[in-house]
Amino acid sequence: AVTGGSVVALSWPPIADGVRHLLSATSGGGLVAGGYDVSPKEWLQLIFEYRPLFSSGMARPLGELSGGLLAVPPVALWWGWRVWRLPNTRARLALPLIAMCALTAMALSQRRYVYYLSVMVALALAVAVVHISRRVSRGRWLAAVLVFLALAPIVRPLARQTRIGSAAGDDVFWTLEALGALDPTGVEPFGPTSVAAGEVPGVLAPWSLGHLVTLFTGRPAVADNFGYGFERQSWIYTAPPEADREVARKLDRWNCRYLITADLDSVLVTYAEAVGHGSVPLDRMLVNRVHRSGSRRPLEFLELVLVSRTGSRMADGSFLPRLKVFRIRVPENWAASRADEGALWAAPEDGVLR
Repeated sequence: AVTGGSVVALSWPPIADGVRHLLSATSGGGLVAGGYDVSPKEWLQLIFEYRPLFSSGMARPLGELSGGLLAVPPVALWWGWRVWRLPNTRARLALPLIAMCALTAMALSQRRYVYYLSVMVALALAVAVVHISRRVSRGRWLAAVLVFLALAPIVRPLARQTRIGSAAGDDVFWTLEALGALDPTGVEPFGPTSVAAGEVPGVLAPWSLGHLVTLFTGRPAVADNFGYGFERQSWIYTAPPEADREVARKLDRWNCRYLITADLDSVLVTYAEAVGHGSVPLDRMLVNRVHRSGSRRPLEFLELVLVSRTGSRMADGSFLPRLKVFRIRVPENWAASRADEGALWAAPEDGVLR
């Protein structure tokens, strides 16, 4: 009966689609009908919390959840045996057992569910400690040792958490604030009065900076943290030299006023594969040609207007800023008609830098 009920439950479309969603980081598409997530697979694979719990080994999960994580399987098995063999325990253990198994499966598929699993980990550790202290000779001492060993893996991660507030780097915030001050929009994007589409030219930045771009500059981001525009920014950043004019036309058609570049080598291969640029060498991709150039005008339509205060020292001794901000000035004879291919926004304002 239990097996039959499980099969029927897993066949029910909402549950079946949910299971497919949990596995979507590795299986890709096919989720449009279920509506759980229709974002590009390549984008999802870049998101840390979307990956399986043990995709980078055991150290990080133990550091996040403590060694109590190792108590979950034996406690679940023990509860399962009691539910199976001792009918009088079913009413008390069935629900926590189902919750423990379901949340463990969810977290194993996508690590973002560790927040829910943490409750089960604490419960499993508590059950193990109580059982040992009551049933084993010198159990209290053994239980104390077990608690110490379980908590030991989280000491270093906790120390690191105290510094996570500056993970994005103050310089990133400073650079975006400086851009907002350099060219204020003149409108309040967060006020009660809505901003008309096309009223404010946008910024093309790495998708992970999308919300920060809007927050600090008041301008729309071509790509943001919800996956919107992922293919657009990927196409631009990985474009080869022969596509430079098309890059300019796209930026003009999308009503972009600024392009922000950074060292994106760790993700460029994924970007390129998502938009069919997999054969373009890294050093020929637009973001590297522009970001690593020493010129204030690395391309005819890009003019350097702002750099971050921090960066790294290159092999030749030159300083490479962490972020560079370029003003987009597309020659009139390059600009595409914004009536073609569906413009995202209305025509941009004049090209004079305020």
